[in-house]
Amino acid sequence: MLTSQKVIDAINEQIGYEFSAELQYYAIAAHFAAEALPQLSQHFFQQAEEEKGHALRFIKYVVDAGGRVVIPAIDAPNRNSRPARRGEAFARPGNSCHPTNQRTGGIGPETERLHHDQFSAVVPDRAARGSFFDG
Repeated sequence: MLTSQKVIDAINEQIGYEFSAELQYYAIAAHFAAEALPQLSQHFFQQAEEEKGHALRFIKYVVDAGGRVVIPAIDAPNRNSRPARRGEAFARPGNSCHPTNQRTGGIGPETERLHHDQFSAVVPDRAARGSFFDG
């Protein structure tokens, strides 16, 4: 394996956060679609697809590193607050459905840097967002 099991475990946890955020964005998009707000709906559908892309890149990295992908259970989207308020908050630049999107599972700064360098070598920039399944 090209990276430590601790890093693989943290990435697997992150994969769950990415898929969870995807579902949350789809729920928000559906709410805005039902409220006849197509531009807001489209924005959140796009955000959902972006989150899915993140998860697929992490999956590709784990597979390429020789690790095992273990996708954690995903909770249903949050329905405890008004979707419009959730949508307004997430539409602000830099906000996300999952505040842990930068979290690396307490793996330590040295390992975190190594992980970042290894992942950056696999996915060097935002232009390389092709799906894992594109080949």
